[in-house]
Amino acid sequence: MNTIVSTAHANGQKVRFWATPDTASPQREAIWHELLKAGVDFINTDDLAGLQQFLTEHDSQPSEPSITWESKNKR
Repeated sequence: MNTIVSTAHANGQKVRFWATPDTASPQREAIWHELLKAGVDFINTDDLAGLQQFLTEHDSQPSEPSITWESKNKR
C-alpha cells in the first residue's frame, strides 16, 4: 500500500481505497489505522461520524481539505 500511495503522490494524484469496511469493528479500525499510516488522501465511508471520531482520536496532524472541482483541462 505504501508503494501505491508514494507512486500516486509522486505523480500528483490523490489516493482513495474503495469498499473498505463501514461497520464499526476492530477490523475497520485496524484498516483505517493502516490507511492513515500509509498516507492515503481519502478514507471512503458512509459512517462519517465514526470516521470523524476516529480521526479526532488518531490523526495527530490533520490537514485542511484542498480539493478543487475545477478541471485542469479547460477548453
